[in-house]
Amino acid sequence: MAIWLPLFLAAITVKQDDTPLRSGGCDQDATVLTKLSAATKVEVKFSNYQKINGQQIPTTVTRLDDGNAVLSLNVASVGFDRWHRDGVFDAASNQ
Repeated sequence: MAIWLPLFLAAITVKQDDTPLRSGGCDQDATVLTKLSAATKVEVKFSNYQKINGQQIPTTVTRLDDGNAVLSLNVASVGFDRWHRDGVFDAASNQ
């Protein structure tokens, strides 16, 4: 019997040469970790899904630059907040 494991992959291509990859996302004050060349294909792969509290959770996240793994994160534990009904975060309820 074959077992199918879901895999999610997100990919972008760098459009401008010397694009900074920052530790704080897009924050201009964040430390520049490296600079990427134009046309570099950056992928983020979510894999090794485990069923935890009824939810399928990816326990491995891998970043690839031009197909080469440059970072791999393995999730050791997962915690869930309590359930909230739909609409609990509507703008009207936050006023």
